[in-house]
Amino acid sequence: MAGAGWSRRLGQAGAAALLLAALAPLLAVFVLPWLFPADASWPRGTPSMLAATMLLAGGASVLALVWGTAAAWLVEMCSFPGRRAFGLLLFLPFALPPYLHAYVWGDLADAAAVGGVRGMPGACLLMSLALYPYVYMFARASFARQSSSLQAASRLLGCTPWGAFFKVALPMARPALGIGVLLVFMEAANDIAVAQDFGLGTLGYRVYDLWLNRGDGGGAALLASLLAVIGIALFGLEYFMRRRQRQYESSLRHFGGASVYRLRGGRALLACGGCAALALLGFAVPALALAAKALAASAWRPERLAAALADTLLLALLAGGASFAIGMALLWLRRRSRLAAVRVACILPAGGYALPGVVYGMGCLLLAGALADGLFGLTGYSAHWLLHSSVSVLVLALACRYLVIPGGALERGLDAVSPRMDQVGRCAGKSRLAMAWQVWLPLLRPSLLAGGLLLAADIIKELPLTLLLRPLGTDPLAPLLYQYASDEDLGLAAPPALLLVLLTLTLLCLAYPMLMAESRRRFAA
Repeated sequence: MAGAGWSRRLGQAGAAALLLAALAPLLAVFVLPWLFPADASWPRGTPSMLAATMLLAGGASVLALVWGTAAAWLVEMCSFPGRRAFGLLLFLPFALPPYLHAYVWGDLADAAAVGGVRGMPGACLLMSLALYPYVYMFARASFARQSSSLQAASRLLGCTPWGAFFKVALPMARPALGIGVLLVFMEAANDIAVAQDFGLGTLGYRVYDLWLNRGDGGGAALLASLLAVIGIALFGLEYFMRRRQRQYESSLRHFGGASVYRLRGGRALLACGGCAALALLGFAVPALALAAKALAASAWRPERLAAALADTLLLALLAGGASFAIGMALLWLRRRSRLAAVRVACILPAGGYALPGVVYGMGCLLLAGALADGLFGLTGYSAHWLLHSSVSVLVLALACRYLVIPGGALERGLDAVSPRMDQVGRCAGKSRLAMAWQVWLPLLRPSLLAGGLLLAADIIKELPLTLLLRPLGTDPLAPLLYQYASDEDLGLAAPPALLLVLLTLTLLCLAYPMLMAESRRRFAA
């Protein structure tokens, strides 16, 4: 018993240490303004930057809500030719990050001499085409869980299919749609590459410009703190809506699946045309244009591409593994602790996803510098080479910023583990390790695999954080293509961009059937 108590205390101490490591970058962001001279002032034009950020994120969110909700309703609730294929095709824009949309569509518009693309309306449209799958996936899962009895009752009361959609299905899907819209809003507000390419003075890009290009650390810190407050507020709202969505799902488990409307003739043709247009504009056209640009490139530089691919895969493996390890430790600590403050603290690190990558990176850099200075003051040993010239800071930053993905995957998987299984295992004389290996792991495997694939895809696409923290001598795919595109050399940017798209596309195609199977299984339960 003494040995068990010692191991439990040791595990709690290790989990607490990981909690402090995960919270440190988040806390560092909020103390940024106090680390710079007192005469630091707000940059000129801050209200206009805030307005541009809200306009870009709000416009992209509204358009993504329209595209994602309409596509989810058609694929999940209607029957028409090509429905199954469109279910996957409408998910594929996840493989193209927004900055690739901006580069490709901007280049196509320049080649066709079409004006008006490089502006706020064009940026909102392109961001919505890249990010609507957030709304699409949440809306589709919500529609799949809705009751066929309610749909049938609405039809008996005289509702047309459109009336049933607006009066029954849409209000019931409101929590899920809210989560998707908030994720789109956060992603759009965090952007720097689209804002730079389209000449938009958003807060995220101005933080990056002031910090790296103009050397105004104080102004960048003030803008970063403003973005951090907005991000944390959005994360709190998103977390609240997730809890409402979970309660809503549990209340519908005794219902059957939703009924399907059969579309024929012109309606079926219109549904096919709408889904095809969204898939073409969101994925097929930019992907094919990127492939054509890559094939026409005169200099592929295969050695640099191979090195960038190796760096990207290693980074995704290390950061993904670290993120799942930290997420598992925090989930265990949250469930074992009796203190409400500890349970809340275990949730807060997931809020790093709501912060712009450049803001989160600033906190990590200053934190690493403070640790190195403190270690040097205590021991006389300089650790700057370890904290600034290695991949350790970048791996930890990526792992902590994307904790929301492994945390969500573990939560969904543990929902399938009944407490009675633990009681049965204890009655059978099984140890906790044996129960974890023989019962929990098989039940958690689908959620862990799907979450791991999505996490790897997000890490591969991450630009601001990787651009800011990558060690010298390493060039992952996202910073490499950003460097070429910033120099307006799309011929050299196309090969790494195409490689990045193929890599993320493979991961998403592997994750999609797992996500759909998990959604159906959770509904059937």
